[in-house]
Amino acid sequence: MLSLNGLTYRNVKENIAREPVYFFTMILIEMLMLAFNSMLFSKDVQEICQEGFIMDVLIGFVTIFIIAVMVWLIYYMMRQSFKYRSKEISLYMLFGLKQKEIYRNYAKETMLMATLAFVIGAAAGEMLKHFVMAIFYRMFRLDYVIEMNFYYQAIILTALIYFFCYIAALAKIRKKFLRLTINELSQLERTNEKNKASKANRTRKWLLSGNRLFIWRSVESEIKSIKKIIFFVSFLLMISIVGSSVAMMYTDYENNQIDAEYPYDVMVYHENPDLNFNKEKEILDSSSGIKQSHEYNIYQNQSSYMNNWLYCNLYFFGDRLKDKNGEFDESKLEKEDDYDVYYTYDTYMKLSDYNALLKMLGKEQISLKKDEYVLQIKQRLEPELSDTILNRVITCGNEKLHCKNISTVDFEQNGHNGADYVFVIPDEAAQNMTPYYSVLTAMTRKPVTEDITDRFDDDSGNFRYGSNHSILYTSPVLAKKEVEISLKSTVTAVLFPFAYVSLIFLCVAISLLAAHLMSTTKTNKKRYDLLMKMGMTKKEIDIIIHRQLAINYLIPLVISLIPGWIISIKMSTQFILDTGLHTSYVRYILLSLLWILTVYIIYFIMTDVFFRRNIHYGRER
Repeated sequence: MLSLNGLTYRNVKENIAREPVYFFTMILIEMLMLAFNSMLFSKDVQEICQEGFIMDVLIGFVTIFIIAVMVWLIYYMMRQSFKYRSKEISLYMLFGLKQKEIYRNYAKETMLMATLAFVIGAAAGEMLKHFVMAIFYRMFRLDYVIEMNFYYQAIILTALIYFFCYIAALAKIRKKFLRLTINELSQLERTNEKNKASKANRTRKWLLSGNRLFIWRSVESEIKSIKKIIFFVSFLLMISIVGSSVAMMYTDYENNQIDAEYPYDVMVYHENPDLNFNKEKEILDSSSGIKQSHEYNIYQNQSSYMNNWLYCNLYFFGDRLKDKNGEFDESKLEKEDDYDVYYTYDTYMKLSDYNALLKMLGKEQISLKKDEYVLQIKQRLEPELSDTILNRVITCGNEKLHCKNISTVDFEQNGHNGADYVFVIPDEAAQNMTPYYSVLTAMTRKPVTEDITDRFDDDSGNFRYGSNHSILYTSPVLAKKEVEISLKSTVTAVLFPFAYVSLIFLCVAISLLAAHLMSTTKTNKKRYDLLMKMGMTKKEIDIIIHRQLAINYLIPLVISLIPGWIISIKMSTQFILDTGLHTSYVRYILLSLLWILTVYIIYFIMTDVFFRRNIHYGRER
């Protein structure tokens, strides 16, 4: 005869065998929690990421939502367990065991199962931690060396969160369980049998109409019984889709846009057009080494036509700076400090200076006739230019110049080479213009860091940065490495919490769906046994099971995909407009769906394998 402890261990074993997908999910969640919590206590992360505090706060914030969802998942699985074991619990009560004793033993089983999942998840989490850290280092273009560093604080924090979820779920179900009587447990069992019987009576009708009707009826009955579960799963999947899309956006920005926005190692602006940069060049040469450098002026001719046109026609500004006639209203700009982003006058550059800068980037140089100019502008703004700008003739002294072409090469136009744009004109035409401000551009042998740029003269003066207004670093003294660290710190602080919550919600969502499908194997076994008796082979039955499970998995995915797609497209459209990324609007959601579907398929395969195992169990013995 089994002892109480022996019964506990046997029940734990049976619970894991009955709900293997749920057990796997709890291991996976604990593994993810430990990996991301380790970042909170890593000194390397805090040193590299200037915005480490923000990341800590965001991870803490999303942990609140993760706890709520985990408690709900565990509570739901406990309810399913009580329904499945209602006859067993009734027998315990008939044999004289008190409900508190039964509950204590059930809680012991639950915590034992949770501890087993925690131990396995902790071991796997230690390995996953190095993968997450490698991604983190890669974002900062640093090499990650695997070190066997053990963060006991992360283990303690993860254990507290993990077991708190189990304790909270047990406390919630305790009140419900202690109120149950033997009669109510029996009624629950009879209700299940009644439902099964009514379904069995309709089996003959299903079979007469073929396999497709059989599958549809099976799916239909399951949908009716778990409407709330389907919509909850769909909601979690939608959050995963949106969260993943946001993570993809920031990752893409980190990987591509920094090099595009800041192609030069160092750029220094000064309001004085007659200034030389001997001091800055000496500092750079002694600290980082100068490979190439160029000093030049940006010019103006008292005209502000281009600036005014941009204020009135760019999507970013809308109608806020227009008067009743649709013309630029300077008085409105004085009241809108956040939109005062252009220099007072239009900006011009000599062809020789332009070619010198192109040469530093290894790009092909251009030539101009004496009556031609090139409009160098940010790529994201080119689609908004009208024929009025493309066909515009500009006057430089006695020369009239027409537009040869539009250039959108990456040129750092966040205040140094103009704000958003600059007109490239022949050197002779610039002789009739007034020097506006001076710029030093350099490529260095070593990265230029903040401690070096702090020694430069920082004259913000009339500095303007253009219409970029999201995730943009602007400064009269611009060092690419400093920009990269600053931007990536901010981006990473947002990226990792979004990825974290998306992964957890995805696992919980699919686990709920899989848990319900696994709970129906007892009912489905009778149906498939009947099909087997009517002459169907095991292979044919497996095909029907594949299709039935595929439909069940597709329903919440399709429901979540529609709002997730709409929200993600809206966000990615605005993100691309704000940052100037050179990519498709649907790129991010397609990338997020790619890995979400990968995880989805893994769970589907697991459910399919264990579902068929339960259906065929005992038949071949």
